[in-house]
Amino acid sequence: MYTKLANDLGVVRDADGTVIPNDPTNTNYQRYLEWVAEGNVATAPATEGHNPPIMRQMDQLEHAAILSRPTREFMLLYMEANFTPQQLAANFGYQAVKAFDGQITALRNQLQP
Repeated sequence: MYTKLANDLGVVRDADGTVIPNDPTNTNYQRYLEWVAEGNVATAPATEGHNPPIMRQMDQLEHAAILSRPTREFMLLYMEANFTPQQLAANFGYQAVKAFDGQITALRNQLQP
Protein backbone atom coordinates (compact mmCIF):
# COMPACT_ATOMS: atom_id res chain seq x y z
CA MET A 1 0.00 0.00 0.00
CA TYR A 2 0.98 3.61 -0.54
CA THR A 3 0.12 7.00 0.91
CA LYS A 4 0.09 10.09 -1.31
CA LEU A 5 2.23 13.07 -0.41
CA ALA A 6 0.72 16.52 -0.33
CA ASN A 7 0.82 18.61 -3.52
CA ASP A 8 1.23 15.46 -5.66
CA LEU A 9 4.99 15.31 -4.92
CA GLY A 10 4.95 11.52 -4.85
CA VAL A 11 3.98 8.72 -2.49
CA VAL A 12 5.24 6.90 0.57
CA ARG A 13 5.49 3.11 0.42
CA ASP A 14 3.74 2.14 3.67
CA ALA A 15 5.67 -1.10 4.12
CA ASP A 16 9.02 0.60 4.74
CA GLY A 17 8.39 4.35 4.74
CA THR A 18 10.30 4.96 1.51
CA VAL A 19 9.44 8.30 -0.07
CA ILE A 20 8.98 7.86 -3.82
CA PRO A 21 9.06 11.05 -5.89
CA ASN A 22 6.58 11.70 -8.66
CA ASP A 23 9.13 10.81 -11.36
CA PRO A 24 8.17 8.49 -14.24
CA THR A 25 11.81 7.40 -14.64
CA ASN A 26 12.00 6.20 -11.00
CA THR A 27 11.56 2.40 -10.88
CA ASN A 28 9.78 2.57 -7.53
CA TYR A 29 7.33 5.11 -8.98
CA GLN A 30 6.81 2.83 -11.99
CA ARG A 31 5.91 -0.02 -9.58
CA TYR A 32 3.49 2.32 -7.82
CA LEU A 33 1.83 3.19 -11.16
CA GLU A 34 1.52 -0.53 -11.95
CA TRP A 35 -0.07 -1.06 -8.53
CA VAL A 36 -2.58 1.72 -9.31
CA ALA A 37 -3.25 0.23 -12.77
CA GLU A 38 -4.26 -3.00 -11.01
CA GLY A 39 -7.14 -1.06 -9.44
CA ASN A 40 -5.53 -0.10 -6.14
CA VAL A 41 -5.93 3.34 -4.58
CA ALA A 42 -3.34 5.13 -2.43
CA THR A 43 -4.32 6.59 0.93
CA ALA A 44 -5.03 10.33 0.87
CA PRO A 45 -2.26 12.73 1.95
CA ALA A 46 -1.77 13.44 5.64
CA THR A 47 -4.33 15.76 7.20
CA GLU A 48 -4.34 17.97 10.28
CA GLY A 49 -4.21 14.90 12.53
CA HIS A 50 -0.79 14.09 11.10
CA ASN A 51 0.77 17.43 12.06
CA PRO A 52 1.16 19.14 8.70
CA PRO A 53 3.45 21.88 10.07
CA ILE A 54 6.07 19.25 10.86
CA MET A 55 5.54 17.56 7.47
CA ARG A 56 5.91 20.95 5.76
CA GLN A 57 9.06 21.70 7.71
CA MET A 58 10.55 18.33 6.69
CA ASP A 59 9.62 18.94 3.05
CA GLN A 60 11.10 22.43 3.12
CA LEU A 61 14.36 21.20 4.63
CA GLU A 62 14.70 18.38 2.12
CA HIS A 63 13.87 20.63 -0.84
CA ALA A 64 16.21 23.39 0.33
CA ALA A 65 19.07 20.92 0.71
CA ILE A 66 18.12 19.03 -2.47
CA LEU A 67 18.69 15.89 -0.41
CA SER A 68 15.79 13.45 -0.39
CA ARG A 69 15.51 10.71 2.21
CA PRO A 70 16.57 7.84 -0.11
CA THR A 71 19.62 9.81 -1.31
CA ARG A 72 20.58 10.80 2.22
CA GLU A 73 20.19 7.25 3.55
CA PHE A 74 22.22 5.81 0.68
CA MET A 75 25.02 8.32 1.20
CA LEU A 76 25.22 7.61 4.92
CA LEU A 77 25.09 3.82 4.49
CA TYR A 78 27.75 3.88 1.79
CA MET A 79 30.11 6.10 3.73
CA GLU A 80 29.64 4.26 7.02
CA ALA A 81 30.33 0.94 5.29
CA ASN A 82 33.45 2.12 3.45
CA PHE A 83 35.22 4.54 5.80
CA THR A 84 36.67 4.27 9.27
CA PRO A 85 35.17 6.28 12.14
CA GLN A 86 38.28 8.49 12.05
CA GLN A 87 37.81 9.21 8.34
CA LEU A 88 34.13 9.97 8.87
CA ALA A 89 34.92 12.34 11.74
CA ALA A 90 37.28 14.27 9.46
CA ASN A 91 34.87 14.34 6.49
CA PHE A 92 32.89 17.61 6.54
CA GLY A 93 30.49 16.39 3.85
CA TYR A 94 29.59 13.33 5.89
CA GLN A 95 29.20 15.41 9.04
CA ALA A 96 26.85 17.82 7.24
CA VAL A 97 24.67 15.02 5.85
CA LYS A 98 24.64 13.27 9.23
CA ALA A 99 23.57 16.48 11.00
CA PHE A 100 20.87 17.11 8.38
CA ASP A 101 19.64 13.54 8.78
CA GLY A 102 19.48 14.11 12.53
CA GLN A 103 17.22 17.14 12.00
CA ILE A 104 14.85 15.19 9.78
CA THR A 105 14.85 12.21 12.16
CA ALA A 106 13.97 14.47 15.10
CA LEU A 107 11.05 15.93 13.13
CA ARG A 108 9.92 12.48 11.98
CA ASN A 109 9.98 11.26 15.61
CA GLN A 110 7.56 14.07 16.51
CA LEU A 111 5.07 12.50 14.10
CA GLN A 112 5.04 9.19 16.00
CA PRO A 113 1.91 8.77 18.17
